[in-house]
Amino acid sequence: MNDQNQLVGELRVPTPVGVVRRLPNTNPTIQNNLALLGHPSAKTLGEIMAAVGLYSAYAAISALSGEGIIRGHMKLHNQAEAKSRSHADV
Repeated sequence: MNDQNQLVGELRVPTPVGVVRRLPNTNPTIQNNLALLGHPSAKTLGEIMAAVGLYSAYAAISALSGEGIIRGHMKLHNQAEAKSRSHADV
């Protein structure tokens, strides 16, 4: 934690990332994604991938630790139950 009560850290994970060779040049989805990102270098693409991964992990931990996911799950469960009961009455 820093002096502003923010969680601060550093992560180093060796992940080989490439943006040239056969696959990116032949796969239109990869080409479009790289274009959306502004054709980043391999280093920048790796940093983007790491940031997205960390954000995804943070979002999952946040969802699991709050009561929101439980409430949302129960709401979906109750809707499914009501729907199955209404179909049983038909």
